[in-house]
Amino acid sequence: MKVFGIGLIKTGTTSLGKALEILGFNPHISYDEELMNCWMSSDFNPIYKASDRFVGFEDWPWLLMYKEMFHRYPDAKFILTQRANEEVWYKSVCKHALKVGPTEIRKHIFGYYMPHDSKEEHIAVYRKHNQDVVDFFTEHAPERLIVVSWDGDGDWEKICGFLGKKVPNREFPFLNKAGTKPSFFERKFSRENLRKKLDQLLNR
Repeated sequence: MKVFGIGLIKTGTTSLGKALEILGFNPHISYDEELMNCWMSSDFNPIYKASDRFVGFEDWPWLLMYKEMFHRYPDAKFILTQRANEEVWYKSVCKHALKVGPTEIRKHIFGYYMPHDSKEEHIAVYRKHNQDVVDFFTEHAPERLIVVSWDGDGDWEKICGFLGKKVPNREFPFLNKAGTKPSFFERKFSRENLRKKLDQLLNR
């Protein structure tokens, strides 16, 4: 059985990926830049070759291809990670963007290199993705989807029950929690310099 994590970035996908590894869903694949580039250019064959090889998935490009994976693997299950609410998710996305800087993927998915001046647009993408996933599985196979939030409603018990696995005798792997130490990107660029950096990207 294959398991796909199909929540957007900053919804606890890294924690989910580690949890799947612990539960034995290996080999596992997370974000893959080359495959994401294939998705952006509509070259899906390399993505299918990878999905045939692996068992556990999350992050880009997997969350964007849940419909294709649903039909390709009839026994696969899907986990939609969310945050406690949209505000929590958006704040986490902003913090993450300051750590990694502007990216082409963010521009392609959300329409902006950085999220700080496009709150409504980012939240609209988050809301639409979550609703589209729920609507799709409600229509086709609700038993193959579970919706979780590490902010509140359970960790091991919920996903283990869904996947038919015994609860491990260890703490749930909460990873990538926001810290207080400024990143290299935050130290290097003030908000004013960040604006100049974005202007350069947009006008190149």
